[in-house]
Amino acid sequence: MYLLAGIYRPSNGSIQIFNHDSTKLSGKDRVKLIGYVFQDPDQMLFSSTVRGELEFTLKLASVHGREAEDRIRRIVNYLGISDLLSQSPHKLSVGQRRLVSVAAILVAEPRILILDEPTRGLDNEMSTALMDLILTIKEEKGMTLIMVTHNMRQVGEYSDKAFVMYDGTVAFSGIPEEVFEESHKHPEWGISPPQVFEVTRSIGRPTASIRRVRVNAA
Repeated sequence: MYLLAGIYRPSNGSIQIFNHDSTKLSGKDRVKLIGYVFQDPDQMLFSSTVRGELEFTLKLASVHGREAEDRIRRIVNYLGISDLLSQSPHKLSVGQRRLVSVAAILVAEPRILILDEPTRGLDNEMSTALMDLILTIKEEKGMTLIMVTHNMRQVGEYSDKAFVMYDGTVAFSGIPEEVFEESHKHPEWGISPPQVFEVTRSIGRPTASIRRVRVNAA
């Protein structure tokens, strides 16, 4: 993730993202191309107000004036945090800080969004609402979404393709159903497929999520 986001430099070779070397991007180009939401929102929130967090990102992206105000309005309305703009992000709840951290990245409208354990610290209801919202924005904006998670329900529910990292390498990749099936042969991966997969697998129609069950049924 850090390599993709350009935070770390590769010791050898280069990382090409849409024909750009990730280590040679300017701040303006980077923030427009790649957005990285940290696992812990407190690692990326530093301004005295929520508005300040969003304005800082827009300043990096060289977005000013009415366009900046329009973007702030759109994203806070989308995430339901318009009433928090004048508040300090450091005094908000865990869920609110998570939403602010996501807003601070999405306001730049990056082509790639990287999420590190995006629902860490959130209850199931808030987790589902946040992920559904991010998926909606992804589809509307045509973004590429990269998610790092240990939550297999989220893998099944929101992923088109999954990569299993084990012992420093990509051990396997495929659609969620393929990954969950293969995990039965590799207990060392520590993957526990979601219950819906195990139930549908037992009747010969393995499906990774309730969402996919509904789609297939339709």
